[in-house]
Amino acid sequence: MDGRPFAGWISKVRHSDGGREVTPIFVSRDGARLLVREPDPCDPPPDPIPTFEGDEIHVATPVAYTSVNTNSEVGDLVGLVLALPLAETRREPGHVYARTLRHGEPYNGRRIHLAPGDSLTIESLTVALEYIDDQQEATKSGHKPITPVMRTWLSMGKRNETVSRYMLALARRLDTANSLLIEIDERRDAIENESPYGPALRVHIFELIGLVESAVLALSRAVDMVVRTETLLGKRVPVPSVITGSSTALTEIRNAYEHIEDRALGQVRQKPDANALSIFDYTSLIRDHIIEYGTHQLDLTT
Repeated sequence: MDGRPFAGWISKVRHSDGGREVTPIFVSRDGARLLVREPDPCDPPPDPIPTFEGDEIHVATPVAYTSVNTNSEVGDLVGLVLALPLAETRREPGHVYARTLRHGEPYNGRRIHLAPGDSLTIESLTVALEYIDDQQEATKSGHKPITPVMRTWLSMGKRNETVSRYMLALARRLDTANSLLIEIDERRDAIENESPYGPALRVHIFELIGLVESAVLALSRAVDMVVRTETLLGKRVPVPSVITGSSTALTEIRNAYEHIEDRALGQVRQKPDANALSIFDYTSLIRDHIIEYGTHQLDLTT
């Protein structure tokens, strides 16, 4: 090249960012200035690149995402709210333009590669709520935790602080109830499949009961907040009939668990009650996954 002797083939180069070794792909050559880049996930295996004596090898910097942050400090991951994949739109000498991908737009892993000295401008930045939803992984139950999604939503633009606090507290209670219900299922599976007996069986049963108490408290308080949203916040929210139809039983069972010391004395609100002790009958809970208290029932499978 330019009369310079052949120096050999390269299949590995080191980045200037601390010596990270990468497999290079040829981008361009300008005399002795050789520009290479890292492979993207969508690239086929690269071929070795010929070099000549005196070559200066420059490695492009890959950029895959831009981010939404709660602060302006570059590199502060604590303030990271959301990462958004980028697509290149056009190039000019020393300048690259990009946009965020639209929701549902296929992404094959192709990154933007900036040569040393290049600057990047994001011409269009769009955040879709559906994209935020999609980033949250489902739990074993199929429920996607709502609190992280809600917190990300509320980090975008202006918000009513009172409503935000209320909704985050409600979401947290729902997520906690879901986590506890998953643990309850795992505990019941252990009882059914491991067939423990004696002391080991009692350990599982008492842990199961404790988890059920906590789950009912979290779920019932969450349902209260849903039902009272219009009264407390002035926000009308359609509530499914499965919720409204279960709220009375849920509240009564929750009250029994919250005031278990009163029920242990056979009382409700410090007065004798024929149903008080029924909260201590765990037969249907262990056998059928149903909580019973007096005439009230709550099926944990639904």
